[in-house]
Amino acid sequence: MSVHSGNVEQLATGLKLPSGVAVGADGTCFVSESAGGRVGKLSGGRIETVLDGLQKPQGILVRGGMLYIVDTGSKELIEYDLTSKARRTIAGALPVGAPPGVTPKFLSAIGTMSGPMGPFAGIAAAADGTLYVSGDAEGSVLAIRPQ
Repeated sequence: MSVHSGNVEQLATGLKLPSGVAVGADGTCFVSESAGGRVGKLSGGRIETVLDGLQKPQGILVRGGMLYIVDTGSKELIEYDLTSKARRTIAGALPVGAPPGVTPKFLSAIGTMSGPMGPFAGIAAAADGTLYVSGDAEGSVLAIRPQ
């Protein structure tokens, strides 16, 4: 959905458990699909796959031509170059996603908050390039400085 001057516009349908959204410097909107194992970009009411083969992507971030993905299934932070299409894991064994043997409990909507709600691993960046990942499995925030 997009909201401009009070008008709401649906940008895409048929997504498989969309969880993360990021907007590039050029206005391109990217979405991670936890159940689909991919990150795509919205284009003309459709989603075009940018990166697939992921286990359970959640938080995503676009910064300087790079797409960063927190994959809670593989417990990795992945860096993907949007130009060269090169992919590399920049951090592993992250405290994200459910710990082994634990099944997350999802909550239905509560009051005016929409649901369902469940654990989520997000990502943000500081001006100096430090990446911050929310470790939803243990309630931590990690600072990662890519080399």
